[in-house]
Amino acid sequence: LFMIGTSLSMTTYVLSKKKELLSGVLIIIDGFSVMAVLAAIIVWGNRSVRFRSFEKWYLAGCGTIVIYGIATGDAFGTNLFAQGVITIGSLPTYQKLLSEKKNTESYRAWILALLCATCGIASGILGNDALATIYASRGFVLVSITLLLMAICDAHQSRLRAMRNIL
Repeated sequence: LFMIGTSLSMTTYVLSKKKELLSGVLIIIDGFSVMAVLAAIIVWGNRSVRFRSFEKWYLAGCGTIVIYGIATGDAFGTNLFAQGVITIGSLPTYQKLLSEKKNTESYRAWILALLCATCGIASGILGNDALATIYASRGFVLVSITLLLMAICDAHQSRLRAMRNIL
């Protein structure tokens, strides 16, 4: 699902820019890296797919955004809607961390994503590229929230271990 949102964002970014893509390098790299992860999952991972209600709504939202983009030709606005859909796509990760109160995420991967987003913000600002700056800023905020929730889960687990040791 993340690949669909990221691909939508990448495609509308390329369509809106037409020539200059350097300031939005993070968008392009994200699109291809997510495709590489999907390819690895297809080759080596679990290939079964069962869509839950949230995922069906997510796909419907992406379809609606594509229809909007085709109908209006507004690649900039379509890209902004894609940022919204990617943001919504982060909610299951947050929900899982909060409900399980257990961190199963990698700090290295998320810190690397935060560093990439920071570079993307700088690149977007230096290139005077609003879409690249919005994309990277959205990524920075979402990754920061993920890291915060991971730290909260780890602190919760540490308190539980300490309580067990006391008892």
